[in-house]
Formats: sequence, structure tokens, C-alpha cells
Amino acid sequence: IYEQSGRDIIKYRPGELIGTGCNALYAEEEFLIRSQINIHEWQNWLVKEFNPDMKDLTADQKAFVRRRFSRGIVDGRKWIEYYKRML
Repeated sequence: IYEQSGRDIIKYRPGELIGTGCNALYAEEEFLIRSQINIHEWQNWLVKEFNPDMKDLTADQKAFVRRRFSRGIVDGRKWIEYYKRML
């Protein structure tokens, strides 16, 4: 039986116990969760920094754009909280 572990391939012989690699799986899962947190933090920062030129828009259009941007930040914060609870 062969198992891939990162870049390596582990070969198990007949009668040899196969490890579950729980620590490796947890480390990988933690890395993925922290990556998601970083992605949402970066997206929130980017949205805050992005200021579209709205001088030619009507008041209703400006309000719509502001709502959309603020909604994205609120959703991003919720995802960040969710992922932090998973750690």
C-alpha cells in the first residue's frame, strides 16, 4: 500500500501498521482555515480602499454602490468570525 504525504510517498509493507496522520491532517486543515481568514481580511481591506468615481451617478445609484460595498465587508467579517471559531 502506498500513501502520499506531502511530496513524499510512503510504502507500507504487509503486516505494518498504517498511521492515520492526524497531526498532519490537523496542521493542513488549520493552514486552510487560516488562509481563508487571510483572504477575507484582504478582501475587506481591498473593498475599503477601493473608492469608485461616482460623480456622474444619481443619488440612488450612489446609495446602491455604498450598500453593496458595505454589505461585502459585513459578510467578510462574518466569515472571518466563523473561521476563527473553527480554529
